[in-house]
Formats: sequence, C-alpha cells, structure tokens
Amino acid sequence: MTSDMWASHEEDSWYFFLSEIALRRITDQVADVVCKYIDTIGNAPDSSSPGIEELIPVVAEFERQAETFRENLPPSIQFPDVSQFASTEWQQYSRGRYYRVLELMHRPFLFTAIHEPDCSATVRELAEKGLFNALRYLQHSHTGHRHHGTWLQLRNMLKAASILLSASRSKRLKMPYGWETGIDKTLAAYEYWAWEFPSCKTYAGVILALANSPLTGGEDGPIGFT
Repeated sequence: MTSDMWASHEEDSWYFFLSEIALRRITDQVADVVCKYIDTIGNAPDSSSPGIEELIPVVAEFERQAETFRENLPPSIQFPDVSQFASTEWQQYSRGRYYRVLELMHRPFLFTAIHEPDCSATVRELAEKGLFNALRYLQHSHTGHRHHGTWLQLRNMLKAASILLSASRSKRLKMPYGWETGIDKTLAAYEYWAWEFPSCKTYAGVILALANSPLTGGEDGPIGFT
C-alpha cells in the first residue's frame, strides 16, 4: 500500500469515527425518549408524561436529524439504500446503525398500534414506518460476512425479526413487502453462525416459536418458516 493510499484510508477512518459520534448522539436522545415512554405506559402515567400523540413532532425532529446526518456524510462514508451494495465497510456499518435508529424512534408507535386498536391513523402510519426500517436492517445485514460487530448484528437481527413477527399478529397493520424473506434471511444467518456462536440456536428457536404461534399473521395457523 502506497503512502497516499494509507493516508486516504486513515482519513476515511477518521471521518467514520466522527460520523459515529454524531449518530451516537442522536441515538442516545432517541433511546432516552423511547425508554421513558415505554416505562411510563408500563406504570401509572403522570401529568408530565408525554402521550403518544405528543411524540409525533418529537420523532419527526429525530427523523430530520437522522436524514441530515446521512446527507452530510463525506463521500467515502455515504451509503446507498439497501437495494444497492455498500462498497466499503464504513458505508456498511453506518447504514446499519442508521436503520436501527430509525426503527427505534418509531417503536413507541408500533407498541401503541398493536395494543390500542383505536389509535389514530397517523400513529398507525408511523408504526408501519418502524416495521419498514426493521425490515431494511435485515435486508442490509450480510448473512456470512465476518466483522468486528458480527455478534451484535446477530442480536439486532433477532430484535428486528421479533418485531416483524409480533406485528404480523395484528390485522390493523400493513406489513412491509418482503418481510417474510427478511425472516428467512435471519434464520439463514443463524444457521451459518451456529457452529461459532451457539447462542444462534437459541435465537433461531425464538423466531420459530413466534412464527409457530397460532395467532401470527392474523390467521389461526403458523407461518411456514423452515
């Protein structure tokens, strides 16, 4: 590797480091709001606790910040949507974290849409946006690519797949196109890594248990994942 190439790689790694800090700040703010909301609805709400409708403009601002983050990434870190291949690991890692924070910020709406049949159309629409981003994370994740965050990726895939399967119980939510393929891909990833990460067998068991629930998909029968 020439000195110029080395300098270029070093510069890219520095840009990636700075972008990680920026996205982490957004993620921490999102996680704080989401955790407080989930804790509130699990206990007796008080007058200072935000309702789901009050979260709509808050999440809209979070989404704006996430989009601004993406738009301002340097060219070497700029990542395409999942329909296209990420050409560098910097792009791949940034894209995964981006989809994860988009899913997280919409999770309160998904929780509400599942548990409150009379929620507003706006809440339901935002819940479906969360499902879309959960699927995009699964589509983004490589089944057999080894990297420093493989173990965490496998756990995040379980989370995204569980969210999709749980939401599929509801007849009131429109599932994103291709979500079943995302579940199949997750199971394939666990099969691939099971020899090295025994926990993958447990993760696959959780997904199959959810898929075989008699209420999954709004039908009185299981989904045929193998």
